[in-house]
This record gives sequence, structure tokens and C-alpha cells, in this order.
Amino acid sequence: MWRKNKLKGSKKNKRPYNSGEKRLGNRKLGGERHESGSTGLTDEEIIANAYIFLLAGYETTATALAFTFYLLIKHPEIQERLYREIENADDSYSSVQNHQYLDQVFSESLRYYPPVTGFVSRLCSEDHQVGSVTIPKGATVLAPVWDIHHDPELWPDPWKFDPERFSPENKKNINSTAYMPFGIGKRNCIGARFAQLEAKLAIFRLVKQFKFEACEKTDDPLHLICPTVIINPVNGVYLRAIPRTATL
Repeated sequence: MWRKNKLKGSKKNKRPYNSGEKRLGNRKLGGERHESGSTGLTDEEIIANAYIFLLAGYETTATALAFTFYLLIKHPEIQERLYREIENADDSYSSVQNHQYLDQVFSESLRYYPPVTGFVSRLCSEDHQVGSVTIPKGATVLAPVWDIHHDPELWPDPWKFDPERFSPENKKNINSTAYMPFGIGKRNCIGARFAQLEAKLAIFRLVKQFKFEACEKTDDPLHLICPTVIINPVNGVYLRAIPRTATL
């Protein structure tokens, strides 16, 4: 059981305060410096990062799933192709990870409706020239994710939901800086792999058991808002789930 400043059996991870280290309140920032030069984590820091994986990915993953299912009901032929790919597969880790079309569908959904649109920013550490523009040291650069994901120069016919963009043949032609649902570079989302696995598993299990259709409460088109850094459907996403066994 976790208690403040202590984990059972973790006394060896407690370390004295070093005046050269920074603190936030009563919490020390940065791990212990070992002889090898690497920085370790205390049990509390490990727990805190585990919470980040779960809490930070809660609304973002749920929103991404809502958008994905909306796109699937708008494109029944894509939903049916996805079902045919997974209908006889098991939901083991390797199985879910190895389904190519499932990956394509979710990747294209994240391009079309990137949940996080106002949080990808970087602090310029030194003056940097970009074309005729000089970004001064100390400036914060915010990436317009939504606009980049719908730029016709980067994504031909950007308002078409097309999972084939992410096929093995086409994926290699994508500009690596044009796709950033989880940010980009060294400081991209730490939970990206976990979020993708979590979402793919949910899509896998649901599409395998249900056929999804629009219902009388489904908005078309979706009306979106961005109250913080995440876009949301104003009225949510309503759909009808029909058990696959009932359609046989």
C-alpha cells in the first residue's frame, strides 16, 4: 500500500537532500545521479508517471475512439473490411498489434480528428531562422496540429477518410513532420504506444462483436469545440450497435 514518501520495502530508494538539486514544494526534481551518469527514479516518481499514463490518456483515448467509430459508421465499407480482417483472430497482444488494416484505420482517424490540437509546443533555446522568419530565443512555438493534418499540400484530398494513406506502400511517402497526433520529436507523448494499443484493442473487440450504424441522434456533420487542448463533439457521438450474431 502506497503512503506519502514511503513504499513498503523501498527504503533503499530514499535519498538525502542535496542542496544542488531543485525541489518543487517538498518534492525533489530529478532522479539520483549514479556513477554511470544515468538518472534513476524513486518509487514515488515511478508511481507518478504511471498515473500520467492512465489519467492523461483517459479523455484523449476515449475521444479518439468516439471519432473513430463515427468515421466507421460514415464509411460502412471500411468498417466491413476491418471486420473481415479481424473476425477470426484472437485478441492477444501480438494479434492486435499485427493487424495492418486496423492500424491504418486508427492512424487515419487520428489524422482526420486529432484529439489534441493545442498542446504541441516547443520552447526555442536559441535564435533560429526559418525561411525569412527569425524565431527568437525564449519564444514558444505552437504547432497547429489541426491545420497541418488538413493541409492539402501535405495530405491530398485531406477531408477524405482514407486508411490507405497509411498502407505499407504509401506510409513511407508521408512527411514525418506532417503527422503529429502524439506530438513529435524527442518530447512526444510518453504514452503513445500504450494509448494506441488500448484503442486498437477496444476497436478490435467492439467491431468483432457489433456492427455500428448511425441512429436518429447521430450528428452529421459533427459539431466540434475545443474548450482546452482537446477537441470534443459538442453533442457527443451517438450510434447504434447491432450484435453481429443477429445479422447472420
